[in-house]
Amino acid sequence: MNSVTTTRRILIVEDDNIVQLHLRVLLQELGYVVSGVASSADEALAAAAAAPPDVVIMDVRLRGDRDGIEAARELRARFDSALVFLTAYADEKTVDRALSVGAQGYIVKPFSKPQLRAALSTALAEYDKRQAAEQKAAPEPRPAAPRGTGALRPFGPGTRMAIFSHDTLGLGHLQRCTNIARALTARHPGLSVLLLTGSPAVHRYTLPEGVDYVKLPSVRKVASEQYSARSLGVSDEDVLRLRTNLILRSLQDYDPHVLLVDHAPTGMKGEMLPALEWLGRERPDCIRMLGLRDVIDDPSAVRDLWSQRGIYDLLRQHYDHLLVYGQESIFQTARAYALPEELAGRTRYCNYVGEDETALDMTEVEPFAEKGERLVVVTIGGGDGAGELVIGSYLAMLRDAGKRATWRSVILPGPFLPAELAERFRAEIAELENVDMLEFVPSTSPFMARADLVVCTGGYNTTTQMLRYGRRALMIPRVMHRQEQILRARRLAELGLVRLLEPDAVTTDGLYGAVDGLLGDAREPLAEARERGVVRFDGAQQVAEFCAGLQVHAD
Repeated sequence: MNSVTTTRRILIVEDDNIVQLHLRVLLQELGYVVSGVASSADEALAAAAAAPPDVVIMDVRLRGDRDGIEAARELRARFDSALVFLTAYADEKTVDRALSVGAQGYIVKPFSKPQLRAALSTALAEYDKRQAAEQKAAPEPRPAAPRGTGALRPFGPGTRMAIFSHDTLGLGHLQRCTNIARALTARHPGLSVLLLTGSPAVHRYTLPEGVDYVKLPSVRKVASEQYSARSLGVSDEDVLRLRTNLILRSLQDYDPHVLLVDHAPTGMKGEMLPALEWLGRERPDCIRMLGLRDVIDDPSAVRDLWSQRGIYDLLRQHYDHLLVYGQESIFQTARAYALPEELAGRTRYCNYVGEDETALDMTEVEPFAEKGERLVVVTIGGGDGAGELVIGSYLAMLRDAGKRATWRSVILPGPFLPAELAERFRAEIAELENVDMLEFVPSTSPFMARADLVVCTGGYNTTTQMLRYGRRALMIPRVMHRQEQILRARRLAELGLVRLLEPDAVTTDGLYGAVDGLLGDAREPLAEARERGVVRFDGAQQVAEFCAGLQVHAD
């Protein structure tokens, strides 16, 4: 259904006839009653007196001697109505004046029907809450008192933001979140960011000023939807309970204005739910955002799982915005996972989240990149899985190829490669020429930037780095618990950006043919794609810019 019949009355105050008509049509389609239409402050006051509205949609810029902000101030003084500002302007002076009126919502032109629906739903919810509170003769105290007076201020200095990353496998989640935190604090000096992460490698990362972290007990994914403690000798149930309580208490004490959850809307096995419910009940003014990878898993499997577990309803209830870390032109995330219209209206594609290119340090790769020598870099991301498939197969290929392998190789297995595999690979590499293995590097990006060929798996972070810095790539996606990597790799191969070697088709002869063939090809598909702007890597900066438009409640 497109609308729900309601007796809610909306007053439109807009001096552009086309926008005015568009609003009227959309409101009627949504089932609202348009109580009046006005083009100036005087007309608005007269229309409100004739038919008091529940909500006023007010354009900030109106013709006449009083603009929309002044008109709104007068309307709020005379009528008990919710207020939603409509504007195409976001300069600091205008925002400050608008904040002083105490609006319940903002709609930025151009707007869509889902955006209008969401803004009105929020405004009416606050309106109803205020009315209910005023009708209580002696309201009982809440467990946690509301923040401040309800006044809004721009996201920025003094804002507390929390980023939750469950980090059950690999390094991708942590790297993506730290890249976003770095972009946020660079764009918004004075912002505080608390990272809640389960990554055992978080201590290896240099965090920018304004960012700190709470370390959750690390877990290891052992099967689909099954996790065990990585280091602690406790049961699966105990580590889940411990993480759940730490998340809840950390957010209660930190009291964030904005929460960004990475990838998993409820965390590991629902560990985030108590915190989301507490925020919804005690801190409804906290803006909650979910960041999604371009590819989650097999679309049909995700749709079935989300339907069975009520995830679509949970997204409606607990998340104000959905941020996709990808491009719609490459993978249509909202469509693939059948996001309903209401959720699609809250969704924004932010492009791929990559590292800050200015921070690229090439000194570490220099000893392995002599002038004129062809370099192949092999990486499996964090090292959780694909060690045998990719590195084991690659080393076997080099042994079989012998003198035919005329290139230098650098193996980057990641810090989570099982110790027995790392020991075996070191022994095998000792018998080979022109092969080195570095078990941990701060970033694989400099190595990819220098490489003539990147051989890699298909995790989000590894793929993003390869697309941003590589020249040619051979992808051997890991298929372990989900189809994410193989779907991403197939799509990039379909676009002609990479060559794909299906994991069940890996042989030493086939691997040698693919590597030798790509090294002998003068074309550089990835470099050419970057020149054409096919893939964009400013996702972290786009998140920071999106947050610049948020209004948070003052303490």
